Amino acid sequence: MEAAATQALVESTVVGETYFGRHPEQLEALRKELRAMPMDRPVVVWSAGCATGEEAYTVAMLLLEEGRSTGSVVATDVSERALLTARSGRYGPWSLRGLASLNRTRWLRPDGDGWVVADEVRQLVTFERHNLLHDAPVKLGFDVVICRNVLIYFDRPTIAGVVRRLFESARAGGVVMLAPAEIPLAAPLGYTRIEFRNGALWRKAPAADAARAPIVRRPATPSEAIFGGSGATPPSAPEETPHALDDAASAAPVEVAPPAPLDETTDPLEGARRAASEGRWLDAEREASAEGERSLQPGPYLFAAAAAEARGDLQTAAHLLGRALFLAPDHVVARASLVPIFERMGRRGDAVRARRAALRELATIPDDQLLPGVEPIAAGALRSALLAFSAEEESE
Repeated sequence: MEAAATQALVESTVVGETYFGRHPEQLEALRKELRAMPMDRPVVVWSAGCATGEEAYTVAMLLLEEGRSTGSVVATDVSERALLTARSGRYGPWSLRGLASLNRTRWLRPDGDGWVVADEVRQLVTFERHNLLHDAPVKLGFDVVICRNVLIYFDRPTIAGVVRRLFESARAGGVVMLAPAEIPLAAPLGYTRIEFRNGALWRKAPAADAARAPIVRRPATPSEAIFGGSGATPPSAPEETPHALDDAASAAPVEVAPPAPLDETTDPLEGARRAASEGRWLDAEREASAEGERSLQPGPYLFAAAAAEARGDLQTAAHLLGRALFLAPDHVVARASLVPIFERMGRRGDAVRARRAALRELATIPDDQLLPGVEPIAAGALRSALLAFSAEEESE
């Protein structure tokens, strides 16, 4: 009975906000890391605190795009309810707001008023229940460990213990990915940061460096006494690093609040976003269109087009993307977004022309540059999706 009550408390308190393609700048950095890994062995990824599974499936899509079909993703969360959704692989349009339309139609299949993850993506992902606070890592030797937007809900000593266990689970030279907002939380812990724009990847010391680095033993912190942990840190960064894991773990607890949500005074599309989150697609479309008319900016029209597409009105979606291109003729995301819509409308010639035009515009844009859309998307990810559509066309 006590276990059941504890699980009920967990289900009522965990925060499950996530969506496909979240933090695209990090995903592009991960793409580069994957390309640098040997092709003669499978890439193994741990998505820790995966919530309802969108992140794990996004990573599986990335593996497939990079020719890593033998890879795998172990996705874990403490919430059984979240895992139930994850295993079903079925999502509403709001979960897809960060996924380019091209990738949406490539890796998901329409199912009534929602979408189902394609079988080739689902086959790469397994879901397990796991508690980051007191369970040992699900296994060791991961090439990539991802734990994003989880640390912000812990106090400082707990963060130190969780991050240590994440690094313990990665292979020597492996990568640990935390959310951009969590950079200040992980920075004092003494690990090597991989620099790239607007993100946070961390490298576990390679085997040669680990052999030279001392293992620091210390008394367990209060959180470890409760939740478990060996008290051994992983190899530290070079000695000149001013802060070590011990310093962070012994510091006074600091509660870190999650980022404050946007309100209508900071985000003119907040009303439209709220309507979309509630599935009121026509209201979302109307509010975003009204903002587009007021501001004469293309962004609101992209949001309105996404809402129209979500409610199945492809003609209106194409019209709204046309409005965005009228205001910004070089808006590559708007042009690329027309490709799957024209395909679904049976306008193959228009889809081919839109695809070619978008690829021409992308030719001079660096892969890691973020492009504005309903959610930002990296130029490299958009190019990959367009090229995949081109390959599918040639194979027909």
